[in-house]
Amino acid sequence: MQRRTFLNTTLGAAVLALTGCGGGDSTVAATPASTDATSATAIAALSTQLDALPPSDLSATEASALVFMREEEKLARDVYQLYASSKPILTPDAKVKC
Repeated sequence: MQRRTFLNTTLGAAVLALTGCGGGDSTVAATPASTDATSATAIAALSTQLDALPPSDLSATEASALVFMREEEKLARDVYQLYASSKPILTPDAKVKC
């Protein structure tokens, strides 16, 4: 019982921590992915523009943001692993009740 309480508390805390880590501009609308010819042309144009940019070092802000994202992804991995270990996924021998 104590282990279950610990797991639920840890999972809840991790979810709260992850939801507070969003950051960024929430007013930017996400563009759905597409595989049509227009998207392929846009990707090719973007690739050309990026190739034309000279390489440069990361600023301190960019480096800090990358470190933060890495730590956030590691936390997410740990939460997923903890949750997966506490909630068994259906196995082939599991019986589904309808």
